[in-house]
Amino acid sequence: MKYKILADMHCDRIVYFTSNISEHTEIDDNLYICFYDGELPKTPKEMTLTNCWSWKWDSVNDTLNYANQSVEKQITLFDQNKNSAKQVLVNIINKARKTVINNYAFDAYTQSRIYEELTKPEEEQFYINSIAEITGKPREDVFSEYSKKRKKFEDVLFLSEVTRIHFEQLIDKCKTSDELYRIRNNIAEVNILEKYKDLEK
Repeated sequence: MKYKILADMHCDRIVYFTSNISEHTEIDDNLYICFYDGELPKTPKEMTLTNCWSWKWDSVNDTLNYANQSVEKQITLFDQNKNSAKQVLVNIINKARKTVINNYAFDAYTQSRIYEELTKPEEEQFYINSIAEITGKPREDVFSEYSKKRKKFEDVLFLSEVTRIHFEQLIDKCKTSDELYRIRNNIAEVNILEKYKDLEK
């Protein structure tokens, strides 16, 4: 019989399997799909959905190999699902941070130079004077504009870190699959940039 198998990208351990090859299977960046043609292992015990984490996928020989649990720490499917939920969280946090960094990294650099120039005489404030001249804005407006951009840059990074810590603690403390499912759904609905807009109101 042929089976569709989900394996962990980092350690090749089996997370899920099904004989329904056409079944739609949701995966994240930590998992990959492979196919096994043959009988499921029965030694040292029969492989089931509740203990499949004890087997590893051998991509060279397309076989399922039992992992020695006395050598490697046994990780339950529930623990694996916790790790998967954390990865979803990391992906969302990194996406928000990447957007802010891409939009404001150069502005943050310019702002740091502007702050440095404030200690110098006005005629030596190259960045402030240049931007004011090019844009036709007063020097005070230039400084205010870049200050607001820098504040948003720092606030979004701070908000994303608070969000990460909050959900990681919820994941670590949860005890049931139903609770973990609810937490993961809440993580999937997180929008850091929208939360920042709410703070600005």
